[in-house]
Amino acid sequence: MEGSIINQVEISGFLTEKEAEKFRKKIKSFKSVFHLSKMDKTLQFLPEEASWKMKEDFSLVYLFLTDDTYPEKEISSLSQVEKSLSIRHLIISPSGEGDIIFYDYENGNLSEKKEVKGGTAQMLGDLVKGGFK
Repeated sequence: MEGSIINQVEISGFLTEKEAEKFRKKIKSFKSVFHLSKMDKTLQFLPEEASWKMKEDFSLVYLFLTDDTYPEKEISSLSQVEKSLSIRHLIISPSGEGDIIFYDYENGNLSEKKEVKGGTAQMLGDLVKGGFK
């Protein structure tokens, strides 16, 4: 993958807003709202900027950009550290031929992986990046 890569990570399995908030604070640092090494020192991933929101079911959704790479191994490791949570990771790489990858982790294991190449990724990339003037 090349260029700017859009990452969306959804973490679910929290029973209450308080549980979700406690987890959110665990991975928050002074520089980022998605600092995984705060959770486990072996997870060396820190996006420059990230946005987040909490859904009605107390799931946490994070959105961030990376350049030329994405945190596949780190998200997989996080799923093994927090086995009670479900983690879904969507990657959109609109550069080049375009690529979309979706990972779904349940109980610390990869339960689903889908990949789509082509124009769909390019169009979604334009949409997410606000490619209209």
